[in-house]
Amino acid sequence: MKSLKSALFAFAIIVSGTVYSQSSALFAFAIIVSGTVYSQSSEDYAALSEFLPAGKLSGLQENQAGYAKIAILNRHAYYLGDPGPKDVSMYPDVSEIAPLYPDMPTITTDLIESGHLNLMGYNFKLKQNEYLYFRIGNSDKILVILPIDLCIRNFNSETE
Repeated sequence: MKSLKSALFAFAIIVSGTVYSQSSALFAFAIIVSGTVYSQSSEDYAALSEFLPAGKLSGLQENQAGYAKIAILNRHAYYLGDPGPKDVSMYPDVSEIAPLYPDMPTITTDLIESGHLNLMGYNFKLKQNEYLYFRIGNSDKILVILPIDLCIRNFNSETE
């Protein structure tokens, strides 16, 4: 098993060009082989560790394809939008979405614009093929959450 790990580690270095640890390399290899997701940054994984309890994080890491998907959705499935001609008050307020973990920050336009919103730390009910929209306090902006399938497809096409 040790020689297999070493071989996978070397393969992941060759394919990805960047490896932070042997476990990262094995993870990268699993993602490449699964075809689910091609690559994402170490920052995407680090973002999950900012709020997930160690036990939950460890459990996610056991299913590497699922872990990759959650890491991508956490930081790439949303953007700050403009409601266009629609009245922003027609959308539910983002403050109605409960955080799933203690110490999660209030969702603000600044948090969204910075790209540091940990979407998976809140009780959003992401949809496979449907957008979600939420108004952000008293601003004239909305939080747009992409459908899961579209987010993964976009991410894969950007990283190929």
